[in-house]
Amino acid sequence: MVTLESTIENRFVREVHKLGLYTIKVVNSCGWPDRLVLLPGATVLWVELKRPGASLEPLQTHVHRTLRKMNHPVACFDDPIEAVKWVIDWTNWAVNRGAW
Repeated sequence: MVTLESTIENRFVREVHKLGLYTIKVVNSCGWPDRLVLLPGATVLWVELKRPGASLEPLQTHVHRTLRKMNHPVACFDDPIEAVKWVIDWTNWAVNRGAW
């Protein structure tokens, strides 16, 4: 059975909400990551979610590279739990620097 990207995204959103965080879907994004996750202290994470085995399109790779050059945290995942672990790591960082 093929896992759809929407299934992965829905699971990710549910798990992020359980953490008490907000996530915003980016629509009509033209290469921008699917989701923003808002953390304390004005930290914003960019998250791209893919179905298993899928990779970034060239425009998406360019946008990710641009975001990294601007020191924005961005990552791509095909597993919603791995994506949530990444969010938790960043949340812990925000808490430890006194942003929460």
